[in-house]
Amino acid sequence: MKKCLITFFIVVLFSSLFSNEGPYHYRIVEIETEERQYAPFTHVYIVLDNGSRWFTDFHNHYARYFDGWQEGDLVSLQHCFCGHYALTNLSHSQLLWHFTLDRSTQDVFPMVSSVEDNGYYLTLSDGSKWSIGYFNAGTASEWRVGSSVVVHPENSTLRGTTHSIYNMDDETYIYATFIAEYQQ
Repeated sequence: MKKCLITFFIVVLFSSLFSNEGPYHYRIVEIETEERQYAPFTHVYIVLDNGSRWFTDFHNHYARYFDGWQEGDLVSLQHCFCGHYALTNLSHSQLLWHFTLDRSTQDVFPMVSSVEDNGYYLTLSDGSKWSIGYFNAGTASEWRVGSSVVVHPENSTLRGTTHSIYNMDDETYIYATFIAEYQQ
């Protein structure tokens, strides 16, 4: 009996430590694919559980990279370039580039609530508080209250930060460290 309890405790402890579930991870609630009639491209449309809608077109040759993506999969978002994002499917450890956000759903993401101490501290509408380092404080100090942001978890011991935060309105990003609890 004692051995079973210890095994159970270890399984529960380690599964919670290494879980990908987090406040800035989202579940896929809808996926649609449509092969284009006159070009060898497939259109992909994804809806996440926060209400955001994403779309991309990719050459049919690369369709195999999308195989296995399904409703219920856990994804994280990361800004790439020129208004495009990468969606990382955490359920399959697979990354797909070049997704575009349907801008009519931009307001489902956290917004900047306050920028304090010349950009060294940031508070988002979800109640999270962030510490901004020296090299990013100048950028953060110019962010406007009400700007929508995408938060991406990062494990960067080199930078000493826990996340990157992309401002959709200004099209700028910073690296930040999470310092206070989210509102529940």
